[in-house]
Amino acid sequence: MLFFQTNENNKVRAEVKKKLIEDINSGMFDLTKLRTLRKNALERGGDEVVAAIDACEPRAAFEHDRRPNIDLYNHCECSYGDVLTDPKSGAKITVLSNRTVAYAGVEFHLTPLERHLRQLGLPVAGNWIKEDGRSLNDLYNAKIP
Repeated sequence: MLFFQTNENNKVRAEVKKKLIEDINSGMFDLTKLRTLRKNALERGGDEVVAAIDACEPRAAFEHDRRPNIDLYNHCECSYGDVLTDPKSGAKITVLSNRTVAYAGVEFHLTPLERHLRQLGLPVAGNWIKEDGRSLNDLYNAKIP
């Protein structure tokens, strides 16, 4: 009976490993999950899983913790003086540089500005819209997949 259980366990493990590798190759996991899976596979001798994770594309993204900071000029096709609107709160900001904007006469980076607006009680969507109707998120994602 013990042989049968061991044989069945091995079959189940092989099926689970096969499914895991399929999910890795399909891009189902984010980078944090892939790193955790890779670490666990290394500790347990799961060379096939490690190889599947190492083959993930884009390799450059896997080697770094995150995508580059948003560059309003290069990633989002903004220019100095462009006005951006948050669709949820209606807040309007003006582009000052490739990384900063102005709100109520104060210069901010986008994330601290959104934090500030939330502290003021404004419902911020975090998806700024250009005057031509295109969103910064869509433009950034198109340039930096």
